[in-house]
Amino acid sequence: MNFDPKAFGERLQQLRVSRGMTQEVLAEKASTERSHIAKIEKGTRACSIDLLIAFSSIFDVSTDYLLFGGTGLKNELAAAIENLAALVKKL
Repeated sequence: MNFDPKAFGERLQQLRVSRGMTQEVLAEKASTERSHIAKIEKGTRACSIDLLIAFSSIFDVSTDYLLFGGTGLKNELAAAIENLAALVKKL
């Protein structure tokens, strides 16, 4: 299992967007800069362990999910919620 920074960034962005959150709001909640969030989402910059834990807490997902897209029951539920939120936005 290898860490893929681009996939990590895509998961982070998907979580952020599914919750209707801007990069600015996420940056404020995670005590970092918006430009740092943008670079992480693009996969051009990694985050610290402290920031990883903050993202996990903010989105209520496991660090395993953020890092590797791991599938656990909690992560499957989070994905289902994200899909439902996307469907609601389409209505």
